[in-house]
Amino acid sequence: MSIPQKPLTIFCLSGTFITSTFLAFLTHDSHPVGPQSMSFTIEIAAGVKPNDRSELSSGLHFSRHPKSVYRPTDVVSEQLPSLSQLPDVPALSTEDVDVGDTTRSEEVEKGERDKPYAEQTLERTARASTLTPLLGKSGEAYGDIAPKKNIITITGYLHDGHLWDFWSAEHPQLGSIVLKVIFTPCHPCRDPDLDDYVPYEEILQEALKEERCYTDPLKQLQGTVVPKYYGLYTSGKKDRYLAIILEHAGQSLGSRYLIIPEEWQLKIYEAYKRIHLQGVLHHNLDGRHILIQDERVRLVSFSRSHIQDVKDPAHVKRLLKEASNVRGGFGFRSGEELNLNKASPDYWAALPDPAAFKNTLDRAAQR
Repeated sequence: MSIPQKPLTIFCLSGTFITSTFLAFLTHDSHPVGPQSMSFTIEIAAGVKPNDRSELSSGLHFSRHPKSVYRPTDVVSEQLPSLSQLPDVPALSTEDVDVGDTTRSEEVEKGERDKPYAEQTLERTARASTLTPLLGKSGEAYGDIAPKKNIITITGYLHDGHLWDFWSAEHPQLGSIVLKVIFTPCHPCRDPDLDDYVPYEEILQEALKEERCYTDPLKQLQGTVVPKYYGLYTSGKKDRYLAIILEHAGQSLGSRYLIIPEEWQLKIYEAYKRIHLQGVLHHNLDGRHILIQDERVRLVSFSRSHIQDVKDPAHVKRLLKEASNVRGGFGFRSGEELNLNKASPDYWAALPDPAAFKNTLDRAAQR
């Protein structure tokens, strides 16, 4: 974010001068720019067929879920300066700028205080909006006084999942994204007689569990091994709709039978190893959750994942068993190749006694 070379000085009603750069500093956190405003409205592109399951329609408005821990702190590439870094501005007098009549009589002040709170708020907003031209075009440089509406354009339907529907979309700042949506009153696993029955109250918990994986143990892997995560959103009363925004990270392998070239097998092993070393047991191995794009493999779908302690031998053994299942399921390995001691030593490197643990694995492989 750039700071203007010649800060514009404005006169406040209190009679003091402030600069636009200082105002930017004050409003940075309370009026974030771009994707940081977070709320958005859906627009269905022409030719895109509706989906009865997710009930997605143009005009549907989403805001950040109050229980979401996601904050887009990495969106702004350049931080605003500290107070000590702000440029010096020559002192001005009221003769330097035409501020009009700024006197406010006691009658006016008392009249405003006697007005209903809602009316006072509207008038304050109207007065504040007059500062917008001083802050740059649409407030983009220093934070919107009246936040702009983010329009997410739905460009196509990708596929359905266990609970969610997946749509390809375009975000005005983020570019190509995947929008995961669920219409909770009619979600696909609401029948108690189904084996994969999910009670209504557990839908949000699954979404928050997935968010915790992206924003905590997998945070450093976003954009490389997992897609970038852009938050959990809600629309309507009682979370009538829930939505998750992810970076568009390629095409899924799908659940069909595939013969995977060895080069890609190794990339898949490496992707699972990297989430395992962060203590994440995926717990939902399926080709649908493996994405391929630009010679890269990325993994998705962490709502059923479990966090493991890589310093606990029992937890490391669980991670090794999943790594063995990956080699068997996507690499068609068998026999000794699936033994736990065939995994990378990185798996047990953080244990208190890596050598003793490896000996235990070797003895188990010889039985």
